[in-house]
Amino acid sequence: MYFRSVYFRPKTKKSLTLLCALMIALGSLFYSCTELEPIFARIESEEIIRTSNLPDKITTLGMVRIGDLYVISTGGALYRRKVDEEDWTVITLPEGYQGAGDVVSFDSLVSYVILIQDYHVNIGDTALFRINGDASSDTQLTFTSTQTVSRADGVLSRIFLIEGQDNVFANVSKQEDGPALIDYYQNYQEASPQLIESDRNDYVTGVVDLNGVTYVSTQSQLFELSAAGSLDIVDVRTAEDNLTGLIEGAYVSSANELYLSAQNSIWKYDATTWTVASHPNIQFTRFIEINEAEAGFTGILVGTRFIPGSVLTNSFGSDDGYRELENGDITEIIIPEGNKYSSGTLNTAGVLGFFHDDILDTLFVFTSSQGLWRGSYVPSRDIDWFLE
Repeated sequence: MYFRSVYFRPKTKKSLTLLCALMIALGSLFYSCTELEPIFARIESEEIIRTSNLPDKITTLGMVRIGDLYVISTGGALYRRKVDEEDWTVITLPEGYQGAGDVVSFDSLVSYVILIQDYHVNIGDTALFRINGDASSDTQLTFTSTQTVSRADGVLSRIFLIEGQDNVFANVSKQEDGPALIDYYQNYQEASPQLIESDRNDYVTGVVDLNGVTYVSTQSQLFELSAAGSLDIVDVRTAEDNLTGLIEGAYVSSANELYLSAQNSIWKYDATTWTVASHPNIQFTRFIEINEAEAGFTGILVGTRFIPGSVLTNSFGSDDGYRELENGDITEIIIPEGNKYSSGTLNTAGVLGFFHDDILDTLFVFTSSQGLWRGSYVPSRDIDWFLE
């Protein structure tokens, strides 16, 4: 799904197929206080000023804050930097692991990350690691292995958390002679995780909770997770349409409404009624909610991206930055205003996701090979953007 800047050399056709499947799953996350100067020192010349030492074309798979550190996964590496400094440092991975996939956070001191063996040659064993931050130190991180998946048994490809629940959901992708097969688990961080659903030829793109009900979105369908651990298909329909195309993510807003990003459309569910808004030639990705009334925007942001090489996406437009859904309204997507967005490469990037630092009120935008962007809503002005 997301294509990385790291070079792979699969050894067989079978491993190539699995590698493609992994890259799809690793992205959906799965296609890298000092005062900082503004990214556009001279708007009229559209000159981009770098504020840190990350590679220009980095692809970011995920981001967390652990204590006073930001940690990002770029596939080939984990990077960290202190929240009040500028430069990033590569984190030394546990012995035997060369790559990092999905990374998610329970709280300010505990996160989980997928680590990968033989990442630069061929996908080997994968493992779920718990990352702990030392509250007495700004720089110390510890890794504890919780689950390991042998290459013969598949590839750990996605992990999900539901806010307020102590439960890690995971995908394990398996390659056999036929289509790729997926195992879904909950309580994956425990010694004996529960198998939710086995051998479904689809990839999970979101796990969310709405009014005590757990919903699981895959690339092609929405499911409800029963207490017994099985998945039941949700009948997502309106009088005009039904949910079709590639589903990139699920999100529940503070207004207790479920959003789905799909091919050419965005779906919304208030626990009673489904509504859909069509937006031709756009593939939407992930959502994040922003409440910046003083800055003139309250609503939801959603990323967009072009997916090359997919039979489902031949009619899609190009990478197109992100869009604003003011007050959560899906009927009219708004292109962000202001030169600080439109003058740089962010407005033409494939946006894979977002991270919001509630403490510093700072928004980060992950792109596909167009860098990591940092922004802050400023009262009475457009958002100020910086390129990390």
